Amino acid sequence: MKTATKILAALGIAALLASCTLQVAGPRTKGKVRTIITARSAAHNVSKGLAPGRHLLSSLPKQPKTLSKSRLRAPLAASRNLGQAKPRDLSAYYDINSIDFQIVNLDPNSGESPIVDVVDPNYPYIDIFLSPGQSYTVTVDVTLSDSLAASLAPVGIGKFGDSASFTVPDNGEDAYVDLFVHPVGLAFYNQAITGTSIRYWNPAAPSTYQTGSVSSVTALPGDKFFYTAQGLLYYFNRTASALYEWTNVGAPLSTATPLFDLAAISTDIPTITQLYAVCPEQDYPGWFFALALDGSSIGLIEIDATAGPGSVYSYPYVDLGPDLDSYNPGGGKAVTGLAADSYGDVFVSFYNAVPSTGPVVSGVLEYNFGYLYAAYVPDTSGGWSSSDSVFTDLMYSGGLLYALASPIGPTAIGGITNRGTADIYTFDYYMDQLSSNPSPVAQQYSGSLALGAGSLTMPNRFAGLVQNGELLISQADFVAPGAEKLSAVSTDFRMVTALP
Repeated sequence: MKTATKILAALGIAALLASCTLQVAGPRTKGKVRTIITARSAAHNVSKGLAPGRHLLSSLPKQPKTLSKSRLRAPLAASRNLGQAKPRDLSAYYDINSIDFQIVNLDPNSGESPIVDVVDPNYPYIDIFLSPGQSYTVTVDVTLSDSLAASLAPVGIGKFGDSASFTVPDNGEDAYVDLFVHPVGLAFYNQAITGTSIRYWNPAAPSTYQTGSVSSVTALPGDKFFYTAQGLLYYFNRTASALYEWTNVGAPLSTATPLFDLAAISTDIPTITQLYAVCPEQDYPGWFFALALDGSSIGLIEIDATAGPGSVYSYPYVDLGPDLDSYNPGGGKAVTGLAADSYGDVFVSFYNAVPSTGPVVSGVLEYNFGYLYAAYVPDTSGGWSSSDSVFTDLMYSGGLLYALASPIGPTAIGGITNRGTADIYTFDYYMDQLSSNPSPVAQQYSGSLALGAGSLTMPNRFAGLVQNGELLISQADFVAPGAEKLSAVSTDFRMVTALP
């Protein structure tokens, strides 16, 4: 029996971002499914039962989180730029040549052929039929106009797109899968900067890796390249505590003039001595969040860099110290990953290790406009040997939060070495865990990264947003520089593929 399925695409959500909603209607539905263009509903119930390991903070009001962009800042001088200008929408007429989609049944024995078709950019709706109880992957590719593609080519972006895996209900219930079309570009290694050489992988030429160049820097596992929703390319260097914009991958990345560094930030926050991670605000070009050592504590700060290199305004957002201490009092605190969604919520991954005694406690914190809203620490009571795994990086893409869990390798943390399980976690906007862990690609550490990029071993950093139904991951020891592998993991977590 087939069940009606409808794809709804709403092009033009800010920052050259489009939203597609895949609606799966159960067999009770007759005729056409009513099409409703929607993003994320503000009426989501946050007081429902919690997934194992998830904690909704009792000190917060039990009501849906606000979707407004109000900020909790001290009054600013009139001369300061609040960065409220929105990027232009993606125009179906001027910016899009075509929209293609593909839906593939994930069961190789299903006998179903992939569904491949096009969507009219000016009327992006389509009705199809899928089998109840079956799992699929849907991929949407937006081919850009020649003029827009030419403007994005210097930073390695060839198209926009997104993909997601889903299961069609067999009980008549409806289900929704949100797709948020984002820039699809190059995948950069995080440690593979040797002297002046940067290694990256181009999905348009997948048989080999390519190289760029940069002014000599010290690369560490905490470094990261990332694209913004506006199609801008940045490189964060942890050693220099600086963020650099790379405007053309065909020319060397200059580190002479950072967009911001400690010197620029210290004008507003003199106690900042180290930056640990940086991520962009999704809908506010030129705004960033950063994790920083602020005095003797770790802080989450917000940076307005809309005025250009060196001219920034920085705002203390929240002191993470008390929250980190609550999960392992007395432990050595470390923050590893940072991500933000389109509504101003910020996600922070961390670990605490009590020296020489263990265990290592690692988790993810969610902050809603300066207040701790929810926290997640894996529940290991079910017998899965995931203790001493560490969350190393976060990525918010397609309405989902992805988190990398990595074993501790040969470099000890709290006296622990060569222990833990590699895996990937998925959460929704409210920190409800959507994935089942251990996932099919989860793997306990065997003492070496030499297992290769064809298996999940030590996931360190996301090397790019979702592309063609895959997560691009740099695998390495997240504590110390060393061997590095680039891998692609399917969004249904069934397959790991080695990339050059």
